Amino acid sequence: MGSTGVIEWNRVESSNGFEQNQHRMESNGIIEWTRMQSSNALEWNNHRM
Repeated sequence: MGSTGVIEWNRVESSNGFEQNQHRMESNGIIEWTRMQSSNALEWNNHRM
């Protein structure tokens, strides 16, 4: 990640355990991480460059 990199966090809550995985790498070094929260457990989806 460069000095101009920006990290954005997306939080998705689901009571039925439905999960979404989204990650996008922009040309300017923007990384989007998606945080999933289910009724049973909290899951983190980490995407590395």
